Amino acid sequence: MTERNNTLSSNHEAVLSSADGFTAFSYGGYNIRFRAPYSLERYVDVLRWDDGYLVVLAKYRHNAEPEEEYIDLKPILEGLYIDSASFFKPIKSVRIASSILSNSNQVNVTQQQTLSVKYMLASIESPYAARRRCLLHEDS
Repeated sequence: MTERNNTLSSNHEAVLSSADGFTAFSYGGYNIRFRAPYSLERYVDVLRWDDGYLVVLAKYRHNAEPEEEYIDLKPILEGLYIDSASFFKPIKSVRIASSILSNSNQVNVTQQQTLSVKYMLASIESPYAARRRCLLHEDS
């Protein structure tokens, strides 16, 4: 899922967060969401940022200590038809979204206003695939 939003972070800083079974990567007015591992509780720290490749510390339910986790964002952006090279070029750092505790549950706060435009990754198809599907339907 990707959402267009107004980002309050620095022009060269992206934000990583997790909530409700999804990981979100926010930058440049985009909030790109994708499925997170089922046992992910939260992201703890960003160890490395390398033009779309993240090394992070993540806390999982099955382990008392945070574990090193690897996230490759390039294939996700390609699936959304976003040019990853130009998207990642201005990003100099990535931070974990601020966290607060509410009713004993972890809640991630990114301090961003999100517009109501949402796209599910599963429902996105190329214009060519949509046209081909329409042509096949017209022939039958």
